[in-house]
Amino acid sequence: MKLLNPRFCRAAVVGIAMLLIAVAVGKIVGATGAATILNERDPILGIPNRTLMGVVAVLELAIGALCIFGRDRQLQGVVLIWFGTVLAIYRAGLWWMDYAKPCTCLGAIGEALSLSDLAADIILRSVLVAMVVAGILACWTSVAARRGEVAH
Repeated sequence: MKLLNPRFCRAAVVGIAMLLIAVAVGKIVGATGAATILNERDPILGIPNRTLMGVVAVLELAIGALCIFGRDRQLQGVVLIWFGTVLAIYRAGLWWMDYAKPCTCLGAIGEALSLSDLAADIILRSVLVAMVVAGILACWTSVAARRGEVAH
């Protein structure tokens, strides 16, 4: 299977979209909970974690919808690369600050699956990499299709 195969790239983008939607739903469910960490302020942005989870969940839902229902592969790719990069920079900021609390990025999904903090962190890093790679493939395929190098 060629990496520039449009079906492969589409499957990668839709797969990431479904992950984003699932995690967004987990965040929404988690944000309605009573965990004390939800009322604490985010160390980088300074807003309550509950608010941050809600805002990020809305972004994830919007990006997921764009990637599933949108037609512009290059736009999908750029948005995935942008979002993955923003999340990576945010995580790097937490690391730089030596922030040691577990990430609530998976929302209620992490709790439901009884994931350890290490397992959740590995999953999140893997999804970030996959998101950026899917975005690059979408952009690459879109440009190659415009040049006539691959079939639409």
